[in-house]
Amino acid sequence: MDQVEQQLGGGRYRLVAQLGEGGMAMVYRARDERLGVDRAVKLLKSEVASRKSVLRRFEAEATTMARLHHPNVVTVHDVVIDPDRVFMVMELVDGGSLVDWLDRNGPMPPRLAVMVTTHMLAGLAAAHEAGVVHRDIKPHNVLISREGVPKIGDFGIAHLEDQAHSYTRTGTVMGTWAYMPPEQRSSAKSVDARADIYSVGATLYALVRNTEPFDLYVSEGHEEMFEGLPDSLVAVIKKACRYRPDDRYANAVEMANALQAIVAELPPIPLDTPALGEGGSIDTAAATASLHSQPSDAGLGDSTSLLEEPSPHAASSTTLNKRGLGLAMLGLGLVFALGALLVGGAAIALISSRGGAGAPEPEPVAVVAPAPVTAPEPPPKLEPIVEPEPEPEPEPVIVAPKPKPKPHPSAKPKDHPSNKPKPNPKPAPAPAVVAMGTLKVNSIPWSTVYVDGAKVKATPITDHPLSAGSHTIKLVAGDGTEKVHTVTISGDSQTFFCWRFAEDSEC
Repeated sequence: MDQVEQQLGGGRYRLVAQLGEGGMAMVYRARDERLGVDRAVKLLKSEVASRKSVLRRFEAEATTMARLHHPNVVTVHDVVIDPDRVFMVMELVDGGSLVDWLDRNGPMPPRLAVMVTTHMLAGLAAAHEAGVVHRDIKPHNVLISREGVPKIGDFGIAHLEDQAHSYTRTGTVMGTWAYMPPEQRSSAKSVDARADIYSVGATLYALVRNTEPFDLYVSEGHEEMFEGLPDSLVAVIKKACRYRPDDRYANAVEMANALQAIVAELPPIPLDTPALGEGGSIDTAAATASLHSQPSDAGLGDSTSLLEEPSPHAASSTTLNKRGLGLAMLGLGLVFALGALLVGGAAIALISSRGGAGAPEPEPVAVVAPAPVTAPEPPPKLEPIVEPEPEPEPEPVIVAPKPKPKPHPSAKPKDHPSNKPKPNPKPAPAPAVVAMGTLKVNSIPWSTVYVDGAKVKATPITDHPLSAGSHTIKLVAGDGTEKVHTVTISGDSQTFFCWRFAEDSEC
């Protein structure tokens, strides 16, 4: 972290260190001198703070986050907009993001990934109940507290469903492509909470694979994407990432219920798995208890509450049944106690079998002897090379020179112009260099691509080299629907074409 010394808010907030930087803002660790606590300050860069559109979006983000009070959502404490400085004061979540954890440790064990996802769904349930659609859920925007609690942040492009007007133009594409549902790629303004469900499914895939989840909505044609993952987990990810919003989980609670149903089928979290937060081990008990939900008192029917009890400001549909949570925690404690007794009994039996009380002698470590080193075989004996005796040189034969023939009377003299050598013909011109470009093709849903009659592969294709000029591409969807299109490739440039079969139009 870069060390800084700067004061904001009339000296109330002292910037201590830089935590991160984006295109329009810097994030700092700050000290609230009045309350004596550490905060996070998001400070707009001076070069963009004067733009009205940026200020409106910054205010919208602050307003959105201020409406949410939930343990799994980053809390906003203050917003200051003055001529010189525009900044937001937020809860300090200094355990890094999920993508930081993946960078350090690699793919996340499936059961831990399910627990983290359940926390995310708890925060999103509160946001959706407040009429807020995040529209940019991804591992980068989920922060981890030192206690290991995931918290959703960065509501910079969130959409308020009850706004009289929106700062997102119709047709504008906003978000992160790999985690974005198909409908948001056409227009970010018209999406609803099911767009966040898609992004949560894509994030869950990224956690267990540690790779970008491109185009999961066409995963049926690319089953190798899920190789090695538990079938029950794959089914949840696929349903969350369906192409049509109506085919996905209806809300965050329904997806959490689906995760609850499969958690017992997933392998246990390995004991050497690094903790989520720096302050201790993984809070497995709390996360597991959160999955054993009870019917809500708010009339949700089979929908269940998710995690910690929300604050009084949270909507009634996410209220936790305290009695149900207590029973779940009690049941979990009995399971852990039974496991401890079984482990203890096994340990006592092992000690008794080795000769009574006292520390058991360590097991001998099996040492695998290295393979014997054999002496190299001696090189084959080389026979001496006997050079043959040189043959005697033949006697020189003296040949009398032939008399030069007399020139014919009609022969032309040697210096006649017709006897001079003719000049070499001009070299053939070098072949012209063919200009090359590249072609990118995608389709919704996926399709087989033919270029100039030759089959290439299924969409999406990227950086396919083609010579400059016109080319014919044909897309054949899974149901046999075809689209033929002519593209013009320019040298040293990239041409992109995307076709949406359902609407019979370009993406």
